[in-house]
Amino acid sequence: MQSLKIVCDENITLAQEAFSTIGEVICAPGRSITRELLMDKDVLVTRSVTQVNSELLEGTSVKFIGTATIGTDHIDLEWLEEQNLGFTDAKGCNADAVAEYVLSVISRILAVQKKSFSDTSIGIIGHGNIGTRVEKLCRAVGLLPFVNDPPKAIMSGGVGYVSLKEALACDIITFHTPLEKESDFPTWHLLHEGLIQYIKPGAIIINASRGEVTDSRTLHRLHFEKKAVLVLDVWENEPFADPDLLKIALFASPHVAGYTTRGKINGTTVVYKKICRFFGLVPVWEPRYPQPDKIKFPVSAEGVTPSYIYSITRLLDHLDQDTAAMKNLAALEPEPRGAQFDRLRKDYQLRYEFRDYSSPDPFLRFIGFNTHEA
Repeated sequence: MQSLKIVCDENITLAQEAFSTIGEVICAPGRSITRELLMDKDVLVTRSVTQVNSELLEGTSVKFIGTATIGTDHIDLEWLEEQNLGFTDAKGCNADAVAEYVLSVISRILAVQKKSFSDTSIGIIGHGNIGTRVEKLCRAVGLLPFVNDPPKAIMSGGVGYVSLKEALACDIITFHTPLEKESDFPTWHLLHEGLIQYIKPGAIIINASRGEVTDSRTLHRLHFEKKAVLVLDVWENEPFADPDLLKIALFASPHVAGYTTRGKINGTTVVYKKICRFFGLVPVWEPRYPQPDKIKFPVSAEGVTPSYIYSITRLLDHLDQDTAAMKNLAALEPEPRGAQFDRLRKDYQLRYEFRDYSSPDPFLRFIGFNTHEA
């Protein structure tokens, strides 16, 4: 069997276990991977913190690049194609994780506000792997979704999609787009100051896509001028999260909405199989998904309400812990703030997904739970 030389971000789950079956593995911090380290290597496996471009790769022997992430804004795809280098991302690997994070946030806020799902509209901006799952969960609990995705709207003749302004007029706005600066449909600062007029007072704004999709100054204005509720998992200029936004966000986290055990393992698995295919190797590693401790979940006596869903998700999410840890960063200078942001991501306690749990309540099947007694 061909033995590859592989450099891998040290934070990729099960990296040594998986990639050592096809070669020699060197794990390194993602922000510290250098051209010198890659000179005689065959494969680079990375995450979003590593900028993959000619500056990093030119003159090296790297033939294949894999990112165990769903986004590719850190990858110079055009240059890779020009060099005829192999590439894969892991789109879809953590889509359920992010969608479940969004439902956890929404159910908690609406429960506190004593509002119902059926009287609440949600603008879903971006309808890819994650946005489609968010819509499915919204419909399952009775939220009213309005979906915006210009490329898909063109393909469908507009059926099923609304304009950006219509989506922004909803009670909840959640962003699930890739970061695109140069395209027919750019998403850099998709939410900008010129759109403030379309957003209603008290709107809940969730960004779990890329920090630069929403303009930080606009978020400030929306919070102070329209009492918008901010839920931010991603930040402009990561890892140097804006300290003022940290202070005013209701919930804050260090780009970990997709950080579940299953999602992480899925990402590693996708990249591993694509590497094997590229080099003509037979995959011999199969992932094992750890199982969480059993939890006895409550059963709803009043139907599907935000309070009921919150009674379930609060047992699984890390919203309070994440927010407390992030707000501690606000007092730090930029360099230590960035270092601590990265440390929070590296040491994050991975969550489990709905499908990893069982409950006797048949409704929970519609949002992904197993509904048989284990």
